[in-house]
Amino acid sequence: MANEDASVLFGRATAALTYDDLSESEVDCAKRGILDTLGVCLAATGAGTEYVEPVRSLLAKDDVPSGVLALGYGWRLTPGDAALWMGTLAHAVDFDDYADNVHPSAPVVTAALPLAQSLGTVDGRSFIAAVAAGQDIVVRISLAIRQLISAHGWLQAMPNVFGAALASAKVLGLDAERTQDALGLALHRVSGTMLAIEGVGSGYRAVRDGFYARDGLLIGQLAAAGLGGDDGA
Repeated sequence: MANEDASVLFGRATAALTYDDLSESEVDCAKRGILDTLGVCLAATGAGTEYVEPVRSLLAKDDVPSGVLALGYGWRLTPGDAALWMGTLAHAVDFDDYADNVHPSAPVVTAALPLAQSLGTVDGRSFIAAVAAGQDIVVRISLAIRQLISAHGWLQAMPNVFGAALASAKVLGLDAERTQDALGLALHRVSGTMLAIEGVGSGYRAVRDGFYARDGLLIGQLAAAGLGGDDGA
């Protein structure tokens, strides 16, 4: 046990997690996170358009007849593009939920929901469990750092991609080994810089969770397809 790193433990715990394992407060937190994320996403379809519009105009060209509905609009997208779109909306007006020094729900919900919609077999309780798992790892990483993420010069990518990947793995029903693979793949997508906040003219901060959500969803799909991730992530 001593040589098992945290990704092994997270993989094992997440694969085994069920809705019935969650406490009442954890279920409530997940539900609130889902509702809050949907609310701020819908708000961003009419606000924050300076940042949202470039993403909308790009994705609107790629209507996929059998795809996932783009939130707020009638066109359909691949699951990955739907995650990019919804994630773009989630932080655009900066009202998404906040815990300690991270925003745990935006990347998690916007990765997990389009994926669940594309599968069509994920029930509500399973979805809540996936969101709870994703929220949990985002907050745990934040607390483990013991100071603001920004103090390290990082944007939110470091915890948020892990959260999106873990929630996606859970939605896909991956076993412990494949869930660990997802975390090992996520390790390579966690870069980010505070220049997006400190600099002038950057719109990246507003749409950042679109990238985190799409990365997390793709990572889950690749792990499900058998792509191995780094041990010891």
